[in-house]
Amino acid sequence: MQNIYELLGLIEDINFDDVANEEKIHELCRWVKENGDIIRRREHGEEILDKVKSILKDGTVTEKEQGHLLSLLKNIIQGAQLKVKIEYLRDKVKHHQNIGLDLIDILDNENAINVIHHEAKQQLNLALQSYTGFLMNPEIVFISLCLIGMLQYNGNFYENVRITYKSLYVRYSEQKIEGTIRSILSEYRTKKENRQGKSRIINVVLSNAIVPVYYLPAFFDFIYDIYKLNFEYDLPENLSKEFRFVYEGLRDVMLSEGDDIKVNVTKKSYKLIKTTKQLIINENYSDVVIGLSIIIVKLIDKRVWNKKIKIFNPYLKIGFESWEKTFRDASEGKSHRIVSSEFRSRWEPKFKLYQNKLYLVPPIHRVKSQYNYYDIKIILKNGKHVLYTNDQPCIKEIIGGYQVSLNKINLLDPLGKLQYLLIAGDEIIYDSRRKLYRDYLVFDNAGNEISNNTDYKGTAILCTSGADNRGTVFFKSNTFILSSLTVDYDDTLFLSGDIFSFSSLMRPGIFGNELQHQYLKKPENDELIPVFLEVKFLVFESVNDTEKYEFDINSYLYKLSDFNYTKSERHAAWKYVVDLNIDNPGIYFISVYEWYKGKRTKIATFQFGYDPSYNSKVSKIDDFNYELIINSSLRSGTVHSNINIESYSEDWLRIQLNNEEYIYYLSLNLEMYRLQGNGWKSYRDNLWIGDIDQDSVLETCAFDYDRLDVCSSSGQLLQEDVPINDCKNHIEVSIGFLQSFKEANDFVILLFSKNGLIKKGIYCYNRCVIDKGTTEIYFDPVSKILSVRPQYFGKGNVIFEIMNENGKLVYSSSQIKSGACFKVRGLESFIKYQFFFYEKSKGLVIKKARELMKQTSIFYALDDFVGRYFKIKEVLYDQRVRGEFLRKMQYFNRVYIYFTDRVSNDIFKGDIIIKAGARPFRLANVNPVEIEICGNIVNNELELAITKAGDGLLLDFKHHGIMNTLDDNKAIDIYSYFIDINGRKSL
Repeated sequence: MQNIYELLGLIEDINFDDVANEEKIHELCRWVKENGDIIRRREHGEEILDKVKSILKDGTVTEKEQGHLLSLLKNIIQGAQLKVKIEYLRDKVKHHQNIGLDLIDILDNENAINVIHHEAKQQLNLALQSYTGFLMNPEIVFISLCLIGMLQYNGNFYENVRITYKSLYVRYSEQKIEGTIRSILSEYRTKKENRQGKSRIINVVLSNAIVPVYYLPAFFDFIYDIYKLNFEYDLPENLSKEFRFVYEGLRDVMLSEGDDIKVNVTKKSYKLIKTTKQLIINENYSDVVIGLSIIIVKLIDKRVWNKKIKIFNPYLKIGFESWEKTFRDASEGKSHRIVSSEFRSRWEPKFKLYQNKLYLVPPIHRVKSQYNYYDIKIILKNGKHVLYTNDQPCIKEIIGGYQVSLNKINLLDPLGKLQYLLIAGDEIIYDSRRKLYRDYLVFDNAGNEISNNTDYKGTAILCTSGADNRGTVFFKSNTFILSSLTVDYDDTLFLSGDIFSFSSLMRPGIFGNELQHQYLKKPENDELIPVFLEVKFLVFESVNDTEKYEFDINSYLYKLSDFNYTKSERHAAWKYVVDLNIDNPGIYFISVYEWYKGKRTKIATFQFGYDPSYNSKVSKIDDFNYELIINSSLRSGTVHSNINIESYSEDWLRIQLNNEEYIYYLSLNLEMYRLQGNGWKSYRDNLWIGDIDQDSVLETCAFDYDRLDVCSSSGQLLQEDVPINDCKNHIEVSIGFLQSFKEANDFVILLFSKNGLIKKGIYCYNRCVIDKGTTEIYFDPVSKILSVRPQYFGKGNVIFEIMNENGKLVYSSSQIKSGACFKVRGLESFIKYQFFFYEKSKGLVIKKARELMKQTSIFYALDDFVGRYFKIKEVLYDQRVRGEFLRKMQYFNRVYIYFTDRVSNDIFKGDIIIKAGARPFRLANVNPVEIEICGNIVNNELELAITKAGDGLLLDFKHHGIMNTLDDNKAIDIYSYFIDINGRKSL
């Protein structure tokens, strides 16, 4: 696929207003000649080459021909990306991960939806016409059903399934198709969900739809009220945290029955289907609702503030446009939005100087509804001394809890170890910890605190103790002194043992808009050259007071007087800030020479790249693949590339500058890591303790982290604030210490965070842990072959054994790999078998095998059904209520089905038998009946369709059974039957 991207870039480079057009066509010809054989071996390769050669036949490329070829290549790339995306979705389905947000991403691609539905119908057709009903790709059917749930569900799921799978319903019975679908869905439900019965089996689909489009306008309205009441028309910095607060506060409301919720503070009810509510209260899945909420609230914010909105996604477009019709007060927010105030802080407490008084401006707090607001108290301490308490702050009810706000606090003793606490009863809700510790304070002339190493010029006001006093004193108290002085950029003060600087430019160098973690490098050396999007100044220092400087810029000499510059003195040294005024992209080598007392001395050298038009777009296809689109002034044309993590190399992009080759290291923030000296892995891949020694170093190309903690599987913190080293083009962490946790923990988690928010986690397994949810044990009821496919984490020596109900070992495997399939023959029907999965110790150490998983199973072959009685536990029937048919369930207690003969595939003959008292009797007017198996065994139950000469049997409400007649016009047809699979030889 990389070759296709290269070809796409070459064709896009052909500019019809460019005099170099002929040279680019020659370059395209050379490329086709060199890469033709590789392209030909790829899917659609012949078609591509034929098209290119046909166009190049006359030695020219017209704009129309370019358009046709670009369209062909882009369609091929989109098709390949869709295949990868579908595989990614399938993998998430296999691992029981919610795919709702991923589905939203593809909804603007109608072709993708059609492809998924088409493949799903093919898979269902193969299953419906097979002996076993076995699907090679059940995940694609599940994805298709989730799309139906997301885009079409309006209260009746199967009605929309019948529309989408119309061709299947022409060929197969309704019971057969929907029984198969229920069997598929049951595989993706939890054990708890399966125990809840069949009537809400579609919940697993609706959960993955998050909010079906039919209910989306109401969800927009719900999010709008959160935006209005909680956010006060202003998007908070950490939306994920704020929505989590709301949903945790509404937990009790979400537990209500029905498809709506009532929120007291808004005095409104919101249409929210039960599956969405269950997602919100489930800690494992609430992130998907939060993710959708963030998407929606950003659209709402744009609408409220009349920003440009362009929505291509049809799902979001329907929800937004329907909600917008109800949104009348577009200007309402503007009068209520929080205005930035000197005495209001949204997130953290801050210091403020006003009229010679120091204040602490408390933040606005969100407090969960679980707390009694009468118990809320604010305490401010300096060390152990309590400066301030308030047990009656301003409390306002918001969605999910309370908003607590407080006026500014006058600080009589501001220096020292201030600690701000918000308390509810005995529990600390907020603690400023060390954030307010100050030995001195520095303010600007507006009374706002200035941080160290911040660019500032003007009047600075110092709040110090007597020993640290600087400048002109204008106020004294018992605990602090205020003084003022005029400062310039680069000025420094010595305060309480700290060097306080009024400049972020501390060292000589090139300054401007630097592309962080992005470098150029020659292949033959290790020096990394920084790259700038914008170059502003060159800064250098000298101990000599002179204006005689020369600048060698890429072998061209310039004088200092050729540039605009400023000069300032600091600590007996002169600092020069030179405006370089660079226009042309490229790589620059600059040497600064000083003429002093007739001698020319090189005092500084700099090199950097200038790439003013650089921009990149990184699109994640799945956990292992990314699409990159890169524009750069340092090379011609757009770079289109598809990156696979496992084959990724940092030196993949090479460019020519000044007739020399350079590697261009890009900062792409790809979610991958590696052990030093090994290949890259996705964050989804786990570490294995056996691959780690005391000197092991973990490297990652993602730079959005400032902290690493290690915790156990139970959440206990094992190692806090592990040092992270910035190595320019990657970050690295020494992880040899993980060895110390291997005896006490099955696994540990490396948690990377930024500003206190966890960004990513990497699991390190010390022992094998089996994934019970995805480990498959499947018995083919026709061939009587058992397939065992274990899924586990780790790299240990895993085996499995099978024992019969008498405790006899009937099968023992050799070492098995995770994901590999093992076939076992010779197992019998209706026998209880026990499966044991073990991890055996490696090497010569004699140690008892560790049990990973134990499971009991009974298998059933279709041939063995004949001659057995099975109890009919319940039936489904359709009853007309208020003009609509509702599917209901009726439980049986004394009705059995006896299999007399197997006709073909999954069709049998049999008799209905009623067990009343000691002597069972047959329904003479109904028997014999035709029996069709409509799905797979789920929770020891099997769905059947039972008919007599093509007609359905009639429900006997009075006796909870089946009528012994087919001629009652008032009776209701039975739709399908569920039998207890534990059949018996006699009644």
